Amino acid sequence: LGAIWVATDKGLAVLKANGWEIIKKENSGLPDNKVQSLGIDGDGDKWLGTKKGLAVYNDSTWVVFKKDNSSLNHDEVKALTIEKGRYAWAGSKEGLTFFMADLQAAFRLEGSTCQGETVSLVNTSQGDATYRWLLNGQEVATTTDYDLLLDTAGVYEITLAADNGLS
Repeated sequence: LGAIWVATDKGLAVLKANGWEIIKKENSGLPDNKVQSLGIDGDGDKWLGTKKGLAVYNDSTWVVFKKDNSSLNHDEVKALTIEKGRYAWAGSKEGLTFFMADLQAAFRLEGSTCQGETVSLVNTSQGDATYRWLLNGQEVATTTDYDLLLDTAGVYEITLAADNGLS
């Protein structure tokens, strides 16, 4: 069986067959001991949202994303989700940041998400991008404009395609 990974305010706890291991900033590349969110992608890489950055750990190597070295909106990552086993969304008080392979795109939500109002996603990453807006799984707009009037209630999904063809 595999390991069980647990985010704690004292580091990353790992339960293996031989017992618990605590991974802390003092014995690893973890930027902070307060791990607020955890996700595991399809390759088994662990994505860790901390108070001092987003860390990715592949069981041997650490990569740390911070506001000053990536498109991360804020160093404190409070929420994290892995989509389709390969996309990571990191949430902070300043918005969302999307990570996939060589693509990083940061979004800041502006305005309300109520029906009848306009929602804006501000792309703070480098390069051009195309937004594909879906409502309940059906495409409602594809544009380089990041504003959309939410005139219909439902579940909205936004896909970002970078100018280099990644999406």
